[in-house]
Order: sequence, then structure tokens, then C-alpha cells
Amino acid sequence: QIISSSSTCFILRDEPRGGMNLLVPYSATNKKIVMGLLSYIPEFKDFKRLQEEIEEIATNPSIKCWLWKESESDNFIGLIGGESTTDTIVIKYLSISPSFRGENITFQMLEDLAKMEDKVLSGTIETSVILAKWNKHRVSEEPWKI
Repeated sequence: QIISSSSTCFILRDEPRGGMNLLVPYSATNKKIVMGLLSYIPEFKDFKRLQEEIEEIATNPSIKCWLWKESESDNFIGLIGGESTTDTIVIKYLSISPSFRGENITFQMLEDLAKMEDKVLSGTIETSVILAKWNKHRVSEEPWKI
């Protein structure tokens, strides 16, 4: 189910536990949360580099970033994003809060982003392995949907 308004677009996904998860696009009000999740990525451990990337996300219209809001806690626990073109998103950012790792959230974020944006998802050198695993998972789970 997709809900949209004039300024935001969220994708809601029914979860087996009965809750809903959301992908929420970057906004200035979520800047500190985005910074925190980006800081888990080794490339952005340096604060100056992290600030430069936040500025790029905020000012470059081709760079897209979404936060993953977990239904049970209503907290932002993940981040996904990258460079968006007409038909592709090159995934540059994939980050999950440490206490939620190992729960298939990365695959859920990728799946929901692919549905919401209706674009091909590809990866950088750093993210291509996880995207390959996700594509393999999709083929094994629902081969008729690929």
C-alpha cells in the first residue's frame, strides 16, 4: 500500500507481527538520525566527511535517501539511499542500527524501495554483494515476480 501527499511518499508494508514499516524520504528534520545511521558506514566515520555527505544529500536532487521506520518501536532503525537516474537507483547507503541487524531488514528495505520507486536497483562496489544476495533471495522466494 502506498500513501502519498504533496511533499512525501511513504510505502507501508504489512508485517507478519501485525505492524507496518515505512520508508520515509530524507528531510532536514531527520538530519541527525540520518547522520547517526550513516556513521555506521566506514566511509563516513570521519565527521567532516559525514557532514559533506549530508550536505550532498540535502542539496543534490539526484541523491536520494530514505529512513526505515520500524513498526513495533516507531523508531528509525535503517537507512537506504544513493544516486537516482531516470530508471535506476545506484545504492550507496545501506545502514541498520546494530541492535536490529540480522533481521532481514536490508532485504525488506531493498524490496520496498524497488516497489516504491519502480526502478532498477544497482550497487556500488561496496553494496553490490548485498544487492546480488537480495536478487538471489527474490528469485528463490518468488521467481514469477522478477
